[in-house]
Amino acid sequence: MTGPLIIACGALATELREVLRAGGLQEVEVRYLPANLHNTPDRIVPALQPLLDEAVSADRAVFVAYADCGTGGLLDRLLEQYPGVSRLPGSHCYETFAGADTFAEALRMGAEIFHSLRKALKDAGHNTNVGDESGFAPNIGSAA
Repeated sequence: MTGPLIIACGALATELREVLRAGGLQEVEVRYLPANLHNTPDRIVPALQPLLDEAVSADRAVFVAYADCGTGGLLDRLLEQYPGVSRLPGSHCYETFAGADTFAEALRMGAEIFHSLRKALKDAGHNTNVGDESGFAPNIGSAA
């Protein structure tokens, strides 16, 4: 038997790495799936299933760091096939770190922060173009 495995949404990578580091949990392996699976939630369950099969056949403890994430209950139905494997609570994995009681509240908070930041950048004369993952892409003269 190998150490525990977390199969996680890539959108949680930074936070999850920090939680594991702070907790001294270096023996936990994390396999991140692409964050953009949220754009096509019907692909989450098919992406998880082979990883779950592999881990269970190796007698590993597994936790799935996804909430329902738009699967319409398909993730829960999949996990019923794997006794002892559980997932994040809630309708969306982002709720875990948002500090909100519901996804709707977290979404509202995120939208307010995004628009406030956009206004502050614009007021300061900065570029407000949006780059990958909906982050702002300011003009940078050099990476050096």
